[in-house]
Amino acid sequence: MGMCGQSWIGYSSRIFNVGEYRRVMAHEDPNGMKQDASFFDPFNKEAVRLREEAAQHCMEDLVRWAQSLSSGCVAIFDATNTTAARRKQLYDYFTGVVDEKGNPMQVMFVESVVTGEFGADVVKRNVTEVKLTGPDYTGTDPEVAMRDFLERIKQYEKVYETMVEDEGVPFVKVIDAGRAFQVHRPHGHIQTRISYFLMNLNITPKSIYFTRHGESEFNVEGKIGGDSNLSERGWLYAAKLPDVMGKILPPETKLQIWTSSLVRTIQTASFAAMSASGVSPGISPTVTPTGATPRAPFHRAPTLVSWKALDELDSGYCDGLTYEEIAEKFPEEYAARDADKFYFRYRGGESYADLCRRIEPVIMELERVGADDTVLIVGHQAVLRCVYAWFQGYGQEELPYLKVPLHCVIKLSPRAYGCQVESWTVDIPAVETGDKPGRTTW
Repeated sequence: MGMCGQSWIGYSSRIFNVGEYRRVMAHEDPNGMKQDASFFDPFNKEAVRLREEAAQHCMEDLVRWAQSLSSGCVAIFDATNTTAARRKQLYDYFTGVVDEKGNPMQVMFVESVVTGEFGADVVKRNVTEVKLTGPDYTGTDPEVAMRDFLERIKQYEKVYETMVEDEGVPFVKVIDAGRAFQVHRPHGHIQTRISYFLMNLNITPKSIYFTRHGESEFNVEGKIGGDSNLSERGWLYAAKLPDVMGKILPPETKLQIWTSSLVRTIQTASFAAMSASGVSPGISPTVTPTGATPRAPFHRAPTLVSWKALDELDSGYCDGLTYEEIAEKFPEEYAARDADKFYFRYRGGESYADLCRRIEPVIMELERVGADDTVLIVGHQAVLRCVYAWFQGYGQEELPYLKVPLHCVIKLSPRAYGCQVESWTVDIPAVETGDKPGRTTW
C-alpha cells in the first residue's frame, strides 16, 4: 500500500519478505522442520540456520533487483531483525553494495514499539487482524493460531534489543502505533519522505469511499476541464447519492464528504450533505430534477470539506476543448501526450506527475483516517486515478489509464495483505469519458 506508493511518485519499489522465502523452503521440504513457534527459538540451532538461509536468499534477491534498475528505488527488507548485532550485519551488507557511480546503498531501519496496556491491546488487535489471516496460519484454527503467534513473540523477546542512537544507523521508531516517534539521522530525500509517511500512518482498519461527480455539461459535450454545472442526469445522480450511501453505511455514521473547489463536485455532494432538517452546508441545487426525492440517511449532517488540492488536472491552454479539437490545434502535443501520458504536461497546465505531488497532502490525510472516521470523496477522474493508484500500488505506466466511470461509488479497504475493493453502480446513464479505453479498477 503506502510504501509501494513510492512507485506512484516516481521511485520503483518492492517488498522483500523473508517469511515468504521461509515458507517456500518449507514447501520444498515437506519432511523438514515444523515452522511453529519453536522454529523461532533463538537457541534452536537448526531453525536459526534455516532462517539465516532464507534471509540470505532474500537479501541477495533484493540486491539483484536494485542493481537491475537504472534509477533510484526503494527496497523494503521485511524481517524481525531483533538484535543490534543482526542489524549491524544487515547494515554492513547493504551499504557494501555500490552503484555504477560508486555510491553505496542507503539503509534505514523502521521499528514499531508498543508499551503497557495500550501496547498489549495493539498487539492482540494486530495478531487478530493481520497475522491470523496471513499465510503462516492459512487453515489454522484461530485460537490455535493466536496461542502460537503469542508464543512466537515470546521467542523474539528472549533476545530483543530496541534500537538506540549508539548503533550509529538511521532509524525511525514508531511508538505506541503513532502516539510518538523517534527519528534518528535520516539521510536524504527518500528517507525523509518515508519518515513523513510513517508519521501520518494509521494502522487501524478503515474504508474510504469515492465517486466521480455526476455527469456534467462538459462531459456531454466531450470537453475537458472547465467548471461546468451538472447535466440533468448528473443532478439525478446527485439526488440518488444519499440513498446509495444510506444503504452502504449505518445511519449513525459520522460521514465526511470531501469535494474539490469546482462546482460539479459540490453540486454532486449537495444532497448527500443535507441534514435531517434538509439544510445543506454546501451549495444547494438550483434545479431539482423530476422524480428526485433525496433523503437524509444519517442522524447527523455529514461534514462537507472542499479541497483546492482535489481540483481536476489543469489542462492549461486545452481547457474547454474536446480531444478532437486538441488533436487538430496541437497535434505535436497530442502525440506527446499519447507517448507518455504520466509526464506529459499541458501547455500552461499540469501533468499526472504534477497532480500526484499536488494531492499528496490529501493522501496523507486519508492515511490518517481511523476506524471511527468515514470519508467519501466526490472528485474527478484524474484525481481519483491517483488516489486509487496509491492504495492499490499501481505505478506510472498504469495510473493514467485506470478506469473510474461516472455514476459509480467505489469502496477501498486497505489491509495488511492488499486492498479490498467493492463498487456500486447507479442505474442512471452517463456518457463514456476519456480519450482511450481504460483499465477497470475493480
